[in-house]
Amino acid sequence: MVPDTELLANVYRDYFNIGITPQPGPPPIVQKNIPVKTEATSIIDSMRGALLHSAIIKNDQVIKYNIITPTCWNFLLKDSYGQHSPLESALIGTEIHRPDLTYTILGCTVRSFDPCLNCGTHVLDLKRNVKQELII
Repeated sequence: MVPDTELLANVYRDYFNIGITPQPGPPPIVQKNIPVKTEATSIIDSMRGALLHSAIIKNDQVIKYNIITPTCWNFLLKDSYGQHSPLESALIGTEIHRPDLTYTILGCTVRSFDPCLNCGTHVLDLKRNVKQELII
């Protein structure tokens, strides 16, 4: 019986034709000299929310490029209609029965939206006074 690693090595060797020197040839695609579009916007739904890319090209140069990540959508403050962001909505009314669990409870909620965002966390009271501070 052939070990799995040897079997995989043979498959990869055959697939990538290791040992054969590639020869130069024509490019796989031929790009146009003039862009088909000078403005483009793309949006895709990812696990954490919408991801948007937008670009404007002028004289063969990108003059504006904008990225709006899921973090931006999820962590905005109130919008112009007074609606809370998804994270704010999740945090409002969260009950913390034991002060020693403040960071655990709030941290779990924040990480459920973005696992990297709560490395620096400040807990404020309603008057915006710092009550606790944790920076990892």
